[in-house]
Amino acid sequence: GMTADRDPQAVTAIHKRGHEVGSHGHGHRPPAALSVEDERMALVRGIESLANIVRYQPTTWRSPSWEWSDRTLDLLLAAGVTNSTHFPARDRPYRHERDGRKLPLVELPVQWHLADAPYFMYGGQIGRVIRSAATAEEVWKEEFGGLYEWPGAFFHLTLHVQLIGHPGRLRMLDRFIRFIKDHPRSAFMRCDQVAAEVN
Repeated sequence: GMTADRDPQAVTAIHKRGHEVGSHGHGHRPPAALSVEDERMALVRGIESLANIVRYQPTTWRSPSWEWSDRTLDLLLAAGVTNSTHFPARDRPYRHERDGRKLPLVELPVQWHLADAPYFMYGGQIGRVIRSAATAEEVWKEEFGGLYEWPGAFFHLTLHVQLIGHPGRLRMLDRFIRFIKDHPRSAFMRCDQVAAEVN
């Protein structure tokens, strides 16, 4: 939201290259710490910021810090969000349910070991250690190899430009993408494309 408002040209360039544009809220405020109105406003403003740039309403949403409140599900449904990426509960995408009824919201699971933050986020905190790009690459390759043995499995990296966007880390990411492409059954898909295949 706020980042898109500050740099709409970057969002336009990403969109023009065929990448999906999904919302991450407006202001990176975890929903559980907000009032219902503030949570709704952060959700809607983040989506509107992107829609004003790309001229369509994004349907994929990831909450700041992967957190939900007890109201988030209803707010997402009301906002027309159809893809959510928050929970590490499963290895494959699934449809959210309520009272045994499937909802029009697909969850694309995330995993901490498949994010860049555990390896590269520091912030000057005592006890935190910045890991090498090779450490992240080793873990990601190991997990990809395991998932590749399960046909139809889902591998989902979570990356932050301020963490992965450094020369050595980008060089590692390029190697890792080539590693994935060397596996003939692998396919790179946008979140909306993956979600469309979930019953």
